[in-house]
Amino acid sequence: MHKAIKRFCIDGQFIDDSKALSIRDLNERTLEVQMRDRGYVRALDMDPVWTVEYVSDKDEWFFKMSIYGIYVGKKKSWQYEGIQQGKLLPRSTHQVKLNQS
Repeated sequence: MHKAIKRFCIDGQFIDDSKALSIRDLNERTLEVQMRDRGYVRALDMDPVWTVEYVSDKDEWFFKMSIYGIYVGKKKSWQYEGIQQGKLLPRSTHQVKLNQS
């Protein structure tokens, strides 16, 4: 069965290009949490896309990041790392469950 792939995107601006890698990591984690909250897991067969543009006359840096995901449901999205070649891959870390008595 083929599932639709959805693109999740974030863009913004930064001042100092020495922060580009940390900004990329932060935005990748942010997008992943947003995806999981909506019931999606990453399509691991597709790498994230990160583009950066420098506007010299304004001395400004702009970025755009896209990550691709597949809908699996809100509960499953936190149980699986992602989907690769049509198969769900379990997360390597266990979820903490609160005991509500």
